[in-house]
Amino acid sequence: MLGISFKGRYNRKKYWITTILATLIFLGVSVLLVSSTDKLNQHEIQVFLAKNIIREKGSIAHDDLEKTKESIEHSNRTDAKTKLMLEKNITEMESMPDAKLQSIAKEDVSINEILVLCLHVVLSIYFTVLIFSFQVKRTHDLNKSGWLTFFMGIIPIVNIFFGLYIAFFKGDATDNKYGPPPGKSKK
Repeated sequence: MLGISFKGRYNRKKYWITTILATLIFLGVSVLLVSSTDKLNQHEIQVFLAKNIIREKGSIAHDDLEKTKESIEHSNRTDAKTKLMLEKNITEMESMPDAKLQSIAKEDVSINEILVLCLHVVLSIYFTVLIFSFQVKRTHDLNKSGWLTFFMGIIPIVNIFFGLYIAFFKGDATDNKYGPPPGKSKK
């Protein structure tokens, strides 16, 4: 199932290489998903600002926007990049025609954020099971049951020592009940 198998054996080298590669791929995908969520958040800010500008247009909107700009400049919790982005959005939106503001205000991006979150959850589950399968194969190389990985994974403190054991101890050099050593075929 998509590269996940609980049969066979992994020696230390193969275990480390596959675990590091899977972790790096997962981190790379996570960074891409987070950056796409950041873009969605920027768009959501535009929608929020458009709704506020429309609501206040014709009244004291200009004064309120000036107060918003001042609060952005003096905010300690907002980083410089976000401050610049907000100021740019406010300036651009002040000069937009009403029809364009109306169309931006009607947009809804929450479904996109939900889809990105769901994709991240699915990928997190997939990579967790994938790395778990690597650990099972590694315990097979140590002539231990893969179930040991599951049970040791849920017991605090013991899981640290078990992780060190499967990561650094040498596996069986000969055939065991889980198959031949990695790199050798069955006779």
